This record gives sequence, C-alpha cells and structure tokens, in this order.
Amino acid sequence: RLKSSIEGLTGQVMRSCGLARVLSVLPLSRVFGEGDELSNRTWLVPLIRSCVQDSSPQDFTDLLLPLIGLITSKMDALQTGMDTDTGALSVAVASLGTLRYQVWSCLPSFAKSCQKGGIDRVSTVTWGIILDLLDQEQGTGLEAVALSTLRNLTTTAREPEEARRVL
Repeated sequence: RLKSSIEGLTGQVMRSCGLARVLSVLPLSRVFGEGDELSNRTWLVPLIRSCVQDSSPQDFTDLLLPLIGLITSKMDALQTGMDTDTGALSVAVASLGTLRYQVWSCLPSFAKSCQKGGIDRVSTVTWGIILDLLDQEQGTGLEAVALSTLRNLTTTAREPEEARRVL
C-alpha cells in the first residue's frame, strides 16, 4: 500500500511539475547500482509512460535517450563477455532488454502532447527507430512503439501539412 501511495504521489508531481523536475530529484541515470546491477529506480519508467503530459520532445531526447544508450552499452558489454554456459548473464541481458523497451515505450506519450515544432523532432526520432528496425533481422518489439508514436503524432498535428510531414 505504501508503494502504491508513493507511485501515485510521484505521478501527480510528474503531471503538475513536469518530467524534468522529477528526474532532477530522482535521476534515472542512477538506474544502475553497485556492480552494474539494476537499482530500484526502474519503477519510474512505467510511471513516466503513464504520467507524462505536456512534456516536450526535448525532454525525451535529453532525459530518456541517454538512458537508452547507457542500457544498450551495458547490454553489449554483457553480450561480448558472455559464455554460452552462463545463464545469469543471459538473464541480465534479457532484463536490460526489457528495461530498454520500457523506456522506448514512453515515446508515444510524448507524441500525444507535442506542441508546434515538437512534432518534427519526435517524428525524426521515430523514423530513426523504423530505419534501425529495417536493418535488423529480428523484430525487437519497437515496431509497435514506432507505429503508436506515428499515430499519436498524426492525430496531434493541428494542420494537414504537419501530419503529412510526419508520414
């Protein structure tokens, strides 16, 4: 019960004060604790997805894209040092993959509240995801994130020309 109360309060603060202010107090860059283990800050990621509103796309690129890069580099480092007999490392890589997907899944929420000029920025990031997916042999689950983001961008667009630029 205490945990849900804290999550609810943090969500309300995020809605009223903005994502940047919350992450200045509870930085996600500290998502890794001692020894590269995931810390207890990962609970913020689903909360961001559900509570972010009136946040700029710049917040996503400034606050969440670096976290995605950090997670990806940790995954790559683990995969290069991984033996085929080490199950613990493969679990760690899978956990990091899930966390990375959760961070990416925040992008459609940012697309819902784009103001003029922000649509182009989110559109650029989204098309970058799509182009990266085309280079990969297997889907990473980001297809749904990209399509949901594009849908939110086109419905957020205030002018038909703005929606055409997204697509």
